[in-house]
Amino acid sequence: MQSAGQMQCKVYDSTLALPVDFQAARAMTVISIITALLALITFMVGTTCIKTEMRKANAMLISGVFFIIAGILVLISVSRTTKSIIQDFYNPILTMAQKRELGASLYIGFGAAAFLIIAGGSSALSDLQRRGSKRAAPLHTSPAAMAVVEEDGSEGGRAMAVAEHIKNGILLQTS
Repeated sequence: MQSAGQMQCKVYDSTLALPVDFQAARAMTVISIITALLALITFMVGTTCIKTEMRKANAMLISGVFFIIAGILVLISVSRTTKSIIQDFYNPILTMAQKRELGASLYIGFGAAAFLIIAGGSSALSDLQRRGSKRAAPLHTSPAAMAVVEEDGSEGGRAMAVAEHIKNGILLQTS
């Protein structure tokens, strides 16, 4: 605190002079940046260079997982830093000059974590949609299955006929 009542930021000459919480948060942030870069590279390669749909889906899933891991790492480091700042702020032993306040970088960190997790989720969900659309392709049903569907006429009858067809490999007609 200066004589005019203004706060002046303290410059740390060495990273070893930082508290252990801040050192751990810095290391986790660097690891999350590297993980996010791996996710971005995997996403770019998966969408531009890979031609087969199955491999594209796998690349999207891997990039989604990397994005989610990066988001969780950022969230952990920002949350730990926030907890440390709040505990120090309400500590009656520390003087006002030793207390820190929540800054804009913490809010940016929370927003970055949210965007990384959302990006990872949407990338992984697009993979599941690609895989699901391949599974939901129209089945080639036998004439016996179509006869049961035409007799019943309902969607439930069709679903039962298709399920029976898949289960047995062939559908037996019932009278």
